[in-house]
Parts: sequence; C-alpha cells; structure tokens
Amino acid sequence: MRTMIILIILFQGCNLKDLPSEVKEIYSLNKGRDFSAFENWNVYLREGTTNVYVFDYKVIDKIDARYLIVDKDSLMFKQIFPKQDSLFYTLNPDSSYNGMSLLNVDLYLDFKSLGVDAIFYVQKNKMFLLKKDKITLVRTMKPSDSISDGVQFINYKKIDPYWFYYEDE
Repeated sequence: MRTMIILIILFQGCNLKDLPSEVKEIYSLNKGRDFSAFENWNVYLREGTTNVYVFDYKVIDKIDARYLIVDKDSLMFKQIFPKQDSLFYTLNPDSSYNGMSLLNVDLYLDFKSLGVDAIFYVQKNKMFLLKKDKITLVRTMKPSDSISDGVQFINYKKIDPYWFYYEDE
C-alpha cells in the first residue's frame, strides 16, 4: 500500500495535463529528439525580422563562426564571422559551398522542426535552452532532479528528468 502511494505521488509530479499548452506542445514535439546536432550552436531569429536566422557556432563560449540564413522563396545564407561573405549562397544539399561551411541544410531543417524561435547550447552545463515567445524550456543532456546546480535558474519546473520549463509572466 505504501509503495502504491509513493508511485501515485511520483506520477502526479509528471502530469502533462498540468503544463501550459505551449509548453506541452514544444515538449511533446521534442521529448524523444536527439539534440546532438545542436551542440555548440546558438540559433535564433534575427531581431526585427520574421525570416532571417542567425546561426552561431561556439567553441569554449566564443563565437567561432556566424551565419545568416534568409528563408524566403529559397534558402539563402552567408557567413558573417569571422570573415564576411559578400554574396548569399543557396543552402541546399547540392551546394558546392556547403563543404567549406559548418552550416548545412539539415541543421536548418532540424531547427525549424523544433517548433521554437531559438535554441541555445550552454556548453558549461551541457544543456539546451529552447525559447518560444515568453516560454523557455531546458533540455539537459543527463537526467537531473534540478537544474540549479551552479546555474542561475530560478522558478524552473521539472517536467521529467531531462526537461524543465519556465514561463515568463
């Protein structure tokens, strides 16, 4: 009987129906996803735009390369750091430029399939921050009871051992 009560309490803490609908949607879409393709990447919508994305490749918390992707009639990209391309190139699997770039079309398509506006990799803590509007979800690489160990995360709620969320009021 005592074991059954403990199990009920554990399952109540993981009840998905208590999550805000936007959190539930992002979590459900990504809970089984492999995030290894996003290690060392910060990807976000360029401020003031609706179809221009910034892809920062970071090594030891410093930007090693930065790309812009414009998603209009076709996918176009250019590197803007450390060197600045003067032209935009087509981003597709057949582009000859892809061999000289860290960026590829699969990474962009994987990002778009997340259903978020941004993803940030926190190298020090080996975790991902997924942002959409005023909601932030955290995906850890290892199971954890909390994400506050050495990180300034306050008021995050646990979804499961890998996932946490924060809803900005």
